[in-house]
Order: sequence, then C-alpha cells, then structure tokens
Amino acid sequence: MHILTTFLIALATTVASAPRAHAMPGRTSLPIFVNLTQVAPTSLSPHSDPPSNAAVRAVLNTGPPPASSATGTAIWAGQSAAVRFTAPPDVPPYGARLIEIQLVLRASAYARSNLRLSVVEDAGFNAPGTVLLETRDISIPAYDGRVTITANSNGNLYLYPGELFWIILDGNAGYVQNAPSWLDSVNGVAWTAFNTWTATAKAEKNAAYNKEQVFDKDIDAENQQVMDSTNVGRWIVERSRSASSTRVLVQ
Repeated sequence: MHILTTFLIALATTVASAPRAHAMPGRTSLPIFVNLTQVAPTSLSPHSDPPSNAAVRAVLNTGPPPASSATGTAIWAGQSAAVRFTAPPDVPPYGARLIEIQLVLRASAYARSNLRLSVVEDAGFNAPGTVLLETRDISIPAYDGRVTITANSNGNLYLYPGELFWIILDGNAGYVQNAPSWLDSVNGVAWTAFNTWTATAKAEKNAAYNKEQVFDKDIDAENQQVMDSTNVGRWIVERSRSASSTRVLVQ
C-alpha cells in the first residue's frame, strides 16, 4: 500500500513542523495492550489512594483520527514525537492517579516496528524534560492497517494542578519509509513536540521528500493546523489544532 509522506523542508535555525505521512484506510485496527513500568516517583507532594468510587476521567482526549486520508507523524530513528498533558484545576488534594494512555498509530506494512513509550516531567519551560517516570518498549508486527496501543499505568503516577507531563514516542526504524505514524486527530487541540533533525536524518528526510514529490498545497494545509510554534532546545514545540490521537485517563 502506498503511503505518501509529506515533509516541510527548512533550515536548522527555522521553526518547522514535523513530517506527515498520509495513511490510506487499512484493515481493522490491531489492538496492543501493555503495562508501563515505573522508573521514578512523580512528586514529593503527600497523597493517599483515591476512594474506590472515584471516577475515571480523561484529562486529555484529542479524539480519533479520520476514517480515511489520515495524516500522522513518522516515528523513526530520525524523529521522536511528544504530547503534553496535565491535571485539571479541580483535582482533589490527594491528587489524580494516571490509569491509562491510549495512542492510535498507522503500522508499517513492510517491517516490524520497535517503539518506546515514555512519560516524562516537563522541563520547566513547556518542553519534554529528562526525568523519566514510566516507560515501556512496544513491538508492532508488520501490519497494513492501524494499531491502537493501550498502556496501563501501575497507578503510582500522581498528578496535581499545575504539573505538566509529556508522553514521548521513540522508534528505531532506520528509514522513514519503514516507520509507523502516530496519526493525527480530526480537531483535537494539544501541545505537541518533535525532536530536531540530525544531519543524517535531514539527508533521509530530503531524499524522501524528493522521491515523493510533495506539493506546496500539502505544506500549506499543515501550516494552517499550527496555532503556535517555537524551538525549545532540541524540540520544536507546537500548539496544534490536530494533535496526535491521544487519550489519557486518570482516577
């Protein structure tokens, strides 16, 4: 199945959006369930277990990708992507406990995909930080269709009002043509981030760009979805109208 990958070509000093992969409809979505492993405690704030009748609710839900002609962010050795989430202001004093993270991807039809899903603290200036809280390695078989990843937390990640966290998705595909894509939602607004390109990744991106013959109208359509964009360290941080399809549940 042909996947048209679109890219924004920019100088290293220019703020740019991440490459998008146009995904055609595939077979029924393949479900994958994993459990996150805690790496570090999340907060020194005192907390207790939530009551057994505490409601499970979404603190971030960008919505599903469209049924057809979806776009997404290529996840491979040259690029990672991240989405920010936080607790609402009405979180009770004992905090809200992370329960589940769900992502929708387009799998690679040509090769097995090895991904790493991580939860990190914010760096303090609206960008993914380096304090790793929970993580899980995920292997997706070659599959001509969509994949829904549901990652369950061990229940020890507590959110308090004002605390920011990021979900990071890394991949190890050597070529962007073999990469899975984290699909975009239809109209979900969220802060997203993409790592900047290395020299090798830039060369791969340019080669793919030339091969796929991307047209300016595709680039213009992508720019219309970005509400704000800035460079923060190695990350390009955007507030997008069509963020990666992500749902975060807490209790």
